[in-house]
Parts: sequence; C-alpha cells; structure tokens
Amino acid sequence: MGGRSVYAMESMTTRIPNPWQELAITTLWMLPWTLLFCSGLEDFGIVTQKAWIFWVGTILALVLLYYFERNTTSTILTKAAMPVLAVSGGLLPHAIRRIRFVFVICGLAAGIAGVFVLYFAFSTLLSSTSSFANRLRFSLLLLEHQR
Repeated sequence: MGGRSVYAMESMTTRIPNPWQELAITTLWMLPWTLLFCSGLEDFGIVTQKAWIFWVGTILALVLLYYFERNTTSTILTKAAMPVLAVSGGLLPHAIRRIRFVFVICGLAAGIAGVFVLYFAFSTLLSSTSSFANRLRFSLLLLEHQR
C-alpha cells in the first residue's frame, strides 16, 4: 500500500493517497459530533453548576476517539492528530464566547435532521400500503450513498 489509507465503504475500497487529506477529511467528519457532544457537556455543566464536568467529559471524549481510532487503517498522522483536532474544534465555542452560536447551529441542524428522519420513518411505519423494511432499507441506502 505504501503509506496510503484505505477505507472500505459498501464493499468498495477507496484510497486517499495524501495523509494530510485523510487527516482533514476525518477531522471534518468528526467535528460536528464533537461540537454536539461539547455543547451537551457545557449545558450539563451549567445545570449542575460544576465546571469540572465539562472538562472531564472533554477528556473522556478525547480518550474515546483515540480508542476508536486505534481500530482503523488510518495513517499514524491521522491516528495521532485527528482526536486532538476534533476535540479542539469542539472546544472552540466554549473558549471563544463570540462564536457560541456554532453550538446552537449544530444543535438545530441535528434536531431538524432528526425530525426529518422520524417523519419519514413513522409515515412509512404507519402506512398500510408500503412495507416498512423496504422503504427503510431504501432510505438507509440513500443516506449511505450520499456520504
């Protein structure tokens, strides 16, 4: 393979020849999830009035990302840097108060996507004319193909 990263998506191997591209793609893929996680941690810390909850949760997120990254075929650069970069990006709205709206935007986007998915899942489930398994499989295939 010679330093190339291999991703297996839908039984099709995709190679990303540049380790810096791989790092950028994986970090950008994880960034929305770490933003949502850090937003929830910050809210939980505010409700409990304990700032240490945010920092302990952030450290746990970092450890979890390192744990999952060790099972991938990513390059050493990505294995070492992606968790730090993704969690650092998730911490930015907490550290820079002027960009706190990013937490709100990520939360709204996840909520809208969740409502969209639930609407179609329940409309198919409650429909007497269509099979839930077939339409659900088709929806999942579309979602996977768009990635």
